Amino acid sequence: MRINRFLANAGYGSRRDVEAIVRAGRVAINGRALAAEALHTRVGPGDAVTVDGRDARLPAGQLYYILHKPMGYVVSRRAGKNEKTIYALLPPELQALKYAGRLDRESRGLLLLSTDGDFIHAVTHPSKRIWKHYRVKVSKLPSEKELRDRFIRGVEEGGELLRARAVTGIDREAGMGELILGEGRKRQIRRMFRALNIRVLDLYRYQVGPFHLETREIAEGACVPFDPDDLA
Repeated sequence: MRINRFLANAGYGSRRDVEAIVRAGRVAINGRALAAEALHTRVGPGDAVTVDGRDARLPAGQLYYILHKPMGYVVSRRAGKNEKTIYALLPPELQALKYAGRLDRESRGLLLLSTDGDFIHAVTHPSKRIWKHYRVKVSKLPSEKELRDRFIRGVEEGGELLRARAVTGIDREAGMGELILGEGRKRQIRRMFRALNIRVLDLYRYQVGPFHLETREIAEGACVPFDPDDLA
């Protein structure tokens, strides 16, 4: 998280108060004094922060992590026979994390995890307008105009009207395209293509709101902390 949030959470006052502490040159990270203008410096796990030479520590609080989910893992606490859950990828100290939305077993990509119920609600509720970005490889593709018209207007499947917010990056030769969703109904993208008699071969979610998997360079199966302030 950013240094100003870290210090505020550690009890050093309001955001304005802690910005004044940083600008006064009173803060060091791992023994190195922080420049007065370095208000956007991030503090990671294992970093030692001091103010006036004294340790600054966070109280026990909420956790926020990005997981790069591989194929073959179920987003659930419980696994069926011969199944593995995402919790097999997490260390013991992160087993309390809850997931914000799901990816089915054969899908891969970005999954947000947190112990903060308010944050999970903000990410998953359609009224919050947190868009989800997917890259899809399919067995065949209609024209970009046809696919955009069908998916943005909505596809009836299983008694539900399933819509995309946007359809971009169509490469018909490679069978590739990108979809942006405003909500995440169960297996929504697979069901939308199935309604057009098209089979999904690979489904990869690379972005949720401001959280982008590819810019963070997170290896498959790994998880890293993030700053929930970025959602604002």
